[in-house]
Amino acid sequence: MKTLLTPAQAAEILAISTKQLHALTAAGEIAFVNVGVGTRPARRYRPEDIEEFVAQRRTIVHPYVSTRSTSRNYPQKITSFDDALADLARRRAARKKKS
Repeated sequence: MKTLLTPAQAAEILAISTKQLHALTAAGEIAFVNVGVGTRPARRYRPEDIEEFVAQRRTIVHPYVSTRSTSRNYPQKITSFDDALADLARRRAARKKKS
């Protein structure tokens, strides 16, 4: 069995504060092992659980995909790359039509 991580060690691996780690744990986002014997849990974290959390949260944001309006040219939300391409084609067709 691998060594369990203290909250400070787990927070350091994730580059977050122990307060934020506690909030993620309380929200059920990160599993912990209760090694305490009293009413208050003494939390320890398995390295595998930390790695799983990172893998679940890993995302790749495409630079052409936006979830908010960025200029007057894009008043609507663009939520996928296909939507962005379709919107670009519509704008080009509208521009050609004006010419």
